[in-house]
Amino acid sequence: MDLHCFELNSLLNLDLKYWIINKDKPNIPILKIDENEMNLIQSGIYKKDNIVIKYNDNEYQISKDMFEKVKRKSGLKNLDVSQLGISYAEYFNEDVINKTKLTLMLYNIKHLKDSNTKIVIVSDKSNRKRYAHVLNVLRKELNSRGLDIWKIYFTANKINVRYNNEYGADQVKLVLEHLIGLKIDDYKFIPIKQDKFENVYYYSNEINNTHFINDIQSYFNDILKNTDDEMFEYVNDRLKNNVLTVYNNYVGSNKINPFTTAKIVLAEQTKFAIRKVQENFKIIKNFDEF
Repeated sequence: MDLHCFELNSLLNLDLKYWIINKDKPNIPILKIDENEMNLIQSGIYKKDNIVIKYNDNEYQISKDMFEKVKRKSGLKNLDVSQLGISYAEYFNEDVINKTKLTLMLYNIKHLKDSNTKIVIVSDKSNRKRYAHVLNVLRKELNSRGLDIWKIYFTANKINVRYNNEYGADQVKLVLEHLIGLKIDDYKFIPIKQDKFENVYYYSNEINNTHFINDIQSYFNDILKNTDDEMFEYVNDRLKNNVLTVYNNYVGSNKINPFTTAKIVLAEQTKFAIRKVQENFKIIKNFDEF
């Protein structure tokens, strides 16, 4: 059986907006921007324009064109970038979320109908209660088409030194756990079982997120360097006896042929030698018993 992991945004579009605000009037948006524009801002693509909004301990690099548009809409000719902030207000208001237009993109999952597979939803909407209505709508629509959601994973889009954002690290961690069959904690494999699959399919309509999955081998190598010897041997045995494969799907706008797929076969760690595990160590010996 295979595992198919869909980022929530690859199956639905919730028309929420980010606000560019004047810090003196945080409840009134000067300009509303969508998720695609926000992703560009966070990607650093406008870094060369050197216009940085600093707000709530975060930095956002916007384009010259956007700054000029904000100045025009604000009505303040001498508006300085230091007066601006970016607000997530709509994303934190449950009433707004429930009333916002919701568009389902179930054509991105129709190929799994009548298949013997597990379906996982990966959501960066970390507040379960706030998005419960949206997820229930998706679940009911999938059920009506003979598709069941096996699990929903919630992550948070926070800054992480190694991978630029923690969500990217979390999604790679999720895929690795299900390939190897072990949980990851504190950047190492630990002796707690996870449901395991030889093939994991990942779907994202955000190009930056697909880059994280494409880098899964590097993340895997880093995790193994921190992993205790007994777990290291278990992981290598799994790799020697199975071909563990990730199918990383970028979900485009073409409804007929939406996927651009990269195939990644997980390779054994070869950067350092495995230290010999003591024969009387029981974690591996009895691993399948717990």
